[in-house]
Amino acid sequence: MGFAEDVMQALKDAAQEAGSVNSLAVKSGVRQATLQRWLAGSRDPSLSGLAVIMDYLDMTVCRRDPNKPRGLQEKHKSVAEAILDSQRLAKALADAERRNAKLEGQVEILREMVGAPPGREKNAG
Repeated sequence: MGFAEDVMQALKDAAQEAGSVNSLAVKSGVRQATLQRWLAGSRDPSLSGLAVIMDYLDMTVCRRDPNKPRGLQEKHKSVAEAILDSQRLAKALADAERRNAKLEGQVEILREMVGAPPGREKNAG
């Protein structure tokens, strides 16, 4: 959840715990009509209203860890990077297979030149 969703969920929980929006209004000092508009989503809390209700709910604002991935955008970025990595690896593998085939062809040509039988050498011993 994001900040706005966290605050709204805390507000809904507080109204339920208080027994009614009116009870929450009396306890928190925020007008009942204002709380009802916030809960209905017809109005966003003002900064001052948000401060009052967050104080009542004993909520604080904290900064996110800058090293922690943030939301779907970061997850999508990680997935995109993984896809690009796998594409690079697939290309490197295909290049290696082409080089290997080329080397095998060159070995066969050398075998023909020296009169060795085609195919793999047998182990000595």
